[in-house]
Amino acid sequence: MIGLTRQTRDNHTETLSRELRKQGVFRSYVAEQGNDTDVFEAFGPLFRALRGRRWVFTPHAVKVTSGAAAANVYETPEGIALCVSLAAPGSVVHIQVRGVKATGSQLIAPGGNDGTTASVVATQGAIAVEVELTMGSHGAAVVVLTPAVSADVGE
Repeated sequence: MIGLTRQTRDNHTETLSRELRKQGVFRSYVAEQGNDTDVFEAFGPLFRALRGRRWVFTPHAVKVTSGAAAANVYETPEGIALCVSLAAPGSVVHIQVRGVKATGSQLIAPGGNDGTTASVVATQGAIAVEVELTMGSHGAAVVVLTPAVSADVGE
């Protein structure tokens, strides 16, 4: 329990923040000027695409084969969601997703259309797809792959 002693507002806020961090609760970002509605409107569709997600724990399920970015893959009710972030705006990133054959894909970019493009190509001789992303102005995107057949990586 937090000891409530006579403190200034800043000290109390810092004490509360420290106690919440110990419990795994972190304060969210608050924009310095204006309001953060623009950020929510831009990135909200990406987070909505990840609702109901389950992290894919298959070894080497996703690999950035060229370019610099962070990538992760999740199972969602809509399909396999490839989440790409921390890419430089305007860069080209190639990513391999193993264990899935895709019959279709949907690109979700911040702001609806920030210039991000994606192409999905089946890898020959393997159960995998190659995704090429040309990043737009935000350097983040979610590509939802519609799987045709799921398979274990060991096959």
